[in-house]
Amino acid sequence: MDPIRRIVICSTSILAVAIEASLGSLSGLDIVRLDPHLPGAVDRITALGPDVVLLERDLRPEGLVLKLLDCGLPVLELDAATGVLTVLDRRLVPVRRIHDLVQVIDEVLPATRHGFH
Repeated sequence: MDPIRRIVICSTSILAVAIEASLGSLSGLDIVRLDPHLPGAVDRITALGPDVVLLERDLRPEGLVLKLLDCGLPVLELDAATGVLTVLDRRLVPVRRIHDLVQVIDEVLPATRHGFH
């Protein structure tokens, strides 16, 4: 059985709902979507202990990315207008299908965190 990976999607947009539904249909993923503009959002996110946090570039609160990075959380930032996903190391990855997003998540997650060798 594949390990469960928790993905927190920080957005309330229609795109976020679609991503949640698409990722939620895949086995081994626990998807949680929340509003990043609510008070205490960073505390809620860190309490969930996500493997990856997915944000939408134009819809995130100012400073959220730095706060999440300071907490040691891997952050993916999706620019819906261009279909580009920015990863922590500032790579630009074209995202055309949900499979592309899953591939990036697999690359970002350290294998040893889940007991893989």
